[in-house]
Amino acid sequence: MKKLKYKKNIWIIKLEEPNLFSSNFRFYRSHLLAEKLLQRNNKVTFFSSTYDHNSKSQVKINKSKIKNFKYVFLEGRIKYKNSYFLKILNEFISGKDFIIKAEKIKKRPDLIVINIPSIIVANEVAKFCKKFNIKYIIDYRDLHPDIILSEFSWYWKIFLMPFILILKKNLKKICNGASGLVGISKFFQNYLVKLNQNNSNIPNKTFPISYKPVHKIKFNKSNKAKSYKSIIFFGQINNVFIKAFDTFFLNYNYDPNIKIFIVGKGRKLKIFEKKIFNKKNIIYLGNLNQKKLINLYKTMDAMIYLIDNRVDYLNSLPNKFFEAIYYKLPIISYNKGLVKEIINKYKLGLYCDNYNSLKKKINQNEAIFQNFNSSRHEFLKEFSYKKIYKDYSRFIERI
Repeated sequence: MKKLKYKKNIWIIKLEEPNLFSSNFRFYRSHLLAEKLLQRNNKVTFFSSTYDHNSKSQVKINKSKIKNFKYVFLEGRIKYKNSYFLKILNEFISGKDFIIKAEKIKKRPDLIVINIPSIIVANEVAKFCKKFNIKYIIDYRDLHPDIILSEFSWYWKIFLMPFILILKKNLKKICNGASGLVGISKFFQNYLVKLNQNNSNIPNKTFPISYKPVHKIKFNKSNKAKSYKSIIFFGQINNVFIKAFDTFFLNYNYDPNIKIFIVGKGRKLKIFEKKIFNKKNIIYLGNLNQKKLINLYKTMDAMIYLIDNRVDYLNSLPNKFFEAIYYKLPIISYNKGLVKEIINKYKLGLYCDNYNSLKKKINQNEAIFQNFNSSRHEFLKEFSYKKIYKDYSRFIERI
């Protein structure tokens, strides 16, 4: 039998993204790209981690789950949960493990897609590429290392600064050795282009994040009449959420016409629970599994995007944005930047910079809720994952 001839042998390096063995797995960016590359007759090897970044636990690998994907699992043995220092140590271990495992693979790739935020792992991959004369492209979606300092007090910032400068130097070196640069928005694309000083003609492009649900489900919103608007926040309860929450609810006063439901967990949960103690219409529901969350979505009128106006959040569309659109929830955004721009362009919800603004606008803009279905169809057509990753695959194949 004649062997299939592949267009290209491609490796994808992405440790933080859930893989087929993770709980509540769905196809995120790198897996969507891998899927499309396979469909276009490329050979794909996906380098993932034995540590699940989302659940903060070891992945139980069951080879019978693997179909078309060839996985290589890099060692991630340290449980870092809320410790950034342990996360960094894990990345050092994974980076060294990449070199060991990659050198054992006899068939070298034609090209490697390096996903950043993990600059430590990316640096090891870039060294490997230089040694064996392999082309690589960078997919940049997180403003590392700049945003690292936002998680620490001034004391730790002074202590961490030399390490941050090393990471910045390494990122610049990685960019200068790349054969292609990709950002999730124009901002991230331009950021990489500025870092690249060796080749002004290097292929560079924006391919935004898109969304593919876990499986097709029949999703019908509840038609049960309510005397109030129900709004959900789902995500990490961390520093960036707390900063946004404090600003948004600065002049809080009770309004029976609005109920805000918070779902999630995180390192600032205890602080958050104290903050909502006397706020009757802000209800914390804990951390729900996928099935319970989808059932809750059916009863909601909107989703609120409540994250600090940090530069990386201002210049990207989060996964939760797409989740809200898919589950037929208009978006209420506290954030400016790209999220606000897309909401206004496609009429997908409301921009409100504080709680009082929300109370006024939610009653004055009923048409947005009534016409949301036609608005979301236009958006989903423009941001179709099939279209985006087909174009991304072509970009890779040309390099």
